[in-house]
Amino acid sequence: MRENIRFTPESNQVIVKIPRTQFKKGETLSIPQGFEALLMAKEGPVESVQGVLEKKFESPVEIIYLVRGNRAVISSKWGTPNRLLVRDQNGQPQKMGAYGLFEFKLTNPSRYVITRMAHNSEVDEATLKKDIQGLIPEALNQVFQSQEAIDTTQLSTLISKLSIEMKKKLEELSDDLGLSIHKLVIEDVNFITSEGDVL
Repeated sequence: MRENIRFTPESNQVIVKIPRTQFKKGETLSIPQGFEALLMAKEGPVESVQGVLEKKFESPVEIIYLVRGNRAVISSKWGTPNRLLVRDQNGQPQKMGAYGLFEFKLTNPSRYVITRMAHNSEVDEATLKKDIQGLIPEALNQVFQSQEAIDTTQLSTLISKLSIEMKKKLEELSDDLGLSIHKLVIEDVNFITSEGDVL
């Protein structure tokens, strides 16, 4: 008779891979209170196991991830790591910087595991924050690809418009990772001219 498979995640882990492979038919997984399980077989879709404390395998399983079930909305600051080259209303090049806040949540653990955890065995909130922060430059680039010029003299109007468009792009990019953007706030946008003057 096979023993139950038991593994206790650390308190900061949102997703963790059980450090073992090749789980056999007939074995039983004990799922910690407050967690879900993702079962990955050699072939077929990922099986999500929720709302139970034990799961008996009806067929072999290759990999098991434990996912924290009560996933809160996560808040973080963001800023442009490098200034973005744009053109102002006069066609002059400006280097734009911006910073603010965002809120998000892990909503599709299966998608996240498939797209981001090929080489990682665990994920915490700090890692998820970095994933969103890493999408910021691409979201901004996509917004400005469709704009020939921006008015640098009306910052409040620019921030309002940019907040809406950037949130939409960031939602599309984050959804590919299984993450959902709840809020995006731009606190400031500033520009440096090609001569180095701050506008």
